[in-house]
Amino acid sequence: MSTETFGQSRCRVKGDRLRAMVDTLLPRGENYADVYARFRWTVPPAYNIAVDACDRHAGDRSRVALVFEDDAGSVSELTFAEFRARSNQLARVFAGLGIERGDRVGIVLPQRPETAVAHLAAYKLGAVALPLSTLFGPEALEYRLRDGGAKVVVTDGENLERVLAVARARPDTDLWIDANQSYRPVHLESFLHRIQGMEQVRCLEQPVKSIDWFGMKRARGRSSLPIAADEGCFSSYDVARLARMEACDLVVLKIAKSAGLWGCQRSAFVAEANGLGLLGSGLTEAGIGFAASVHLYSTLDLVLPPELNGPRFLADLLVDGLSFRDNFVTVPDAPGLGIRVKEDLIRSYAVKI
Repeated sequence: MSTETFGQSRCRVKGDRLRAMVDTLLPRGENYADVYARFRWTVPPAYNIAVDACDRHAGDRSRVALVFEDDAGSVSELTFAEFRARSNQLARVFAGLGIERGDRVGIVLPQRPETAVAHLAAYKLGAVALPLSTLFGPEALEYRLRDGGAKVVVTDGENLERVLAVARARPDTDLWIDANQSYRPVHLESFLHRIQGMEQVRCLEQPVKSIDWFGMKRARGRSSLPIAADEGCFSSYDVARLARMEACDLVVLKIAKSAGLWGCQRSAFVAEANGLGLLGSGLTEAGIGFAASVHLYSTLDLVLPPELNGPRFLADLLVDGLSFRDNFVTVPDAPGLGIRVKEDLIRSYAVKI
């Protein structure tokens, strides 16, 4: 009979696991110089840490990625699928601001789910996340943002004053605010007051909840910035209500959001008839949805170039017939959408259930 205690056994198991982990990460050697000379990072040619850490786990939409307890003690669970969707959305905003591979994205946020979203969004574009402590004052932030070369800063209302102080010190930095339904109207007024006169702020997108029509109207009435409706505007009927209420200045069009080409076109017609500006966007569609968006948006008078990020995030659009040059695509002129679907490739992705 073994006289080994349970505690000793557990320590031995942990030690064995630690040695196995070390052997996996580091080659064995006689000394540090020997190990250093033989060590190599094994990184695939095409690798993105956001996809590896988040997106590849999002197939199971119920799989929990984070359990978060806020200051009030309220506990919530967020799934990998939610993080994938939110980070894709923020990555589209970053791309619209011109963020590219190697650019720095400043993140001035406490430990909360939105912080993880900001990191993932930056990584998906190949950008470099620049996390900064919320304890830094304006001078410390200004030094780090300037020295780090941050092109965009992500922050919240509690830390906004420090970031605005940096913006006043750095008038060459543009600020884009996508509230993503995060404000209540009563809190939004204080926020709008604090950013009043900041010429670097270009627009404010969906500041209140999608169903808060009166909150949108209130925000527009108190803001000197153009207010854009996104999550609160799915159909031409929604556009008509927003226009009738004078609750926004811009409408974000998305073919998938409006149930197809005809629904999206109807939204555009109603918006234009009511004097609202048009912004074209998408939901990371593959080739069919991408081509449909290109055809429609090429016929509309958009305020800004459309934000269609399928080619940036998808390894294959699953179609032939699209021609790209830098950040431009040629509108296909073949019959239909002008593309040919790679049916065999799509079948190869089939999963038996």
